Amino acid sequence: MLHAIRAAAAGRGHVEPNPMVAATIVADGKCVGEGTHEVFGGPHAEINALNAAGPAARGATLYVNLEPCCHHGKTGPCTDAIIKAGIARVVCAIIDPFEQVNGKGIATLQLAGIQVDVGCVEGQARQLNAGYLSLIERGRPLVLVKWAQTIDGKISSPRLGRYITSDAARVEAHRLRSQCQGILVGVGTVTADDPQLTCRSVPGVSPHRFILDGKLRTPTASQLVETARQTPVTILTTASAVAENPAVVKRFKECGVNIVELGDKPPIKWAEVLKELARLKVTCLLVEGGRAVIRSLLNEKLADLAAIFISPKFAGPGLPILDDALPSFRLEDVRVRHFGPDALMEGRIDYA
Repeated sequence: MLHAIRAAAAGRGHVEPNPMVAATIVADGKCVGEGTHEVFGGPHAEINALNAAGPAARGATLYVNLEPCCHHGKTGPCTDAIIKAGIARVVCAIIDPFEQVNGKGIATLQLAGIQVDVGCVEGQARQLNAGYLSLIERGRPLVLVKWAQTIDGKISSPRLGRYITSDAARVEAHRLRSQCQGILVGVGTVTADDPQLTCRSVPGVSPHRFILDGKLRTPTASQLVETARQTPVTILTTASAVAENPAVVKRFKECGVNIVELGDKPPIKWAEVLKELARLKVTCLLVEGGRAVIRSLLNEKLADLAAIFISPKFAGPGLPILDDALPSFRLEDVRVRHFGPDALMEGRIDYA
């Protein structure tokens, strides 16, 4: 199962909004076939594994990190293929909470006389597909907040240049983007930095870009607007801002920018933002700033994960990302990696 979970992770950034899944077929203590869900709309992991195993699948055990599907979607039911192949036992890590599955796949296999065991390595399996599970179970994306700071906790200072961290750290930040389906910043970041918000430094598909802009202050000549036809851009705004700025709205639409009205007037509520992103099937949202946007998510206890790049620079006077006004929290399941002179601390946010 651990092997399947590691293999499934290769689908990150390619299969969403589907879950990442891998299957391994074992007979007489040997792997006779394995497969992953490689791309959205493509064959599921179980089908690829069964095709690889061929006749050796009969009487074998299939390990899969998520309950096999039993409905017709973009592909046929995996349960039918498992039964037809003669698999004797299925071990799955977690039940798929998707309404059309949610235990029905297991029941179908059991009715066919197949032994089914559920719960093997459940914690790691849930962690792998935390974004998918969040979308299905909570009706909202998994929210990852990311920022860069100096060793004294400042995100900007007169002593600092445009970038706090090194080139190596910024490449890793682009890799984080490539693993998310959406990236969000506030309009203040757009006007101050004119970012592209793409993963241009690494292979992969750049995420859908979202701007939180309740008053429609996004510059029409910004890089985000000018590249909207290459990589989707959606401005999350309000009805009053749209009514007051018809010429700006027209220009945005000419450039291919999507305009979504969330509420009558500012401020935009996070509940509405996350509901809209769920409608768009965003499983994991990366929030890169600015300071006010990240702090509001932390204040409302809506940020699930954090990725904090820490530079060895000392800023002295400057703007801190954190202070006593924020709720108490800590990072759990912490992982620390190094990129050039910088450290990246990642973890799950615990507000207890």
